Amino acid sequence: MFNFHHCCAIIITSIFTIDCSNYYACQLELHDRLLSKSRSSVRPVQYASQKINVHLGFSLIRLVSIVYDINEQDSLITIRAYLNQTWNASVLAWNSTQYSNVQHFRVPAHAIWTPKIELINP
Repeated sequence: MFNFHHCCAIIITSIFTIDCSNYYACQLELHDRLLSKSRSSVRPVQYASQKINVHLGFSLIRLVSIVYDINEQDSLITIRAYLNQTWNASVLAWNSTQYSNVQHFRVPAHAIWTPKIELINP
């Protein structure tokens, strides 16, 4: 006998089934799902006391200019560089087999939490 609970289970299952017929569709689905759970003002941790390890990488691209002054403190060096920040955010994790093997994709920095980093020259 087919009862109401079986009917609801079938409908609910079909609502939450991911239709990833192609790589692009999977990226769109994954993007929407992950960013709906993320806020740029909320740290992606389970507990308030939990720390996030942020790894910094610095890559010098080129030396743009050097201005020497007799007074060393007034000298100026201008460079072009990349500062790469990496950290783990479990709220942005997914099972790639459910999304046509999508391993990674880019999102705008304003859409997710990013660490506040200050570089100073004392």
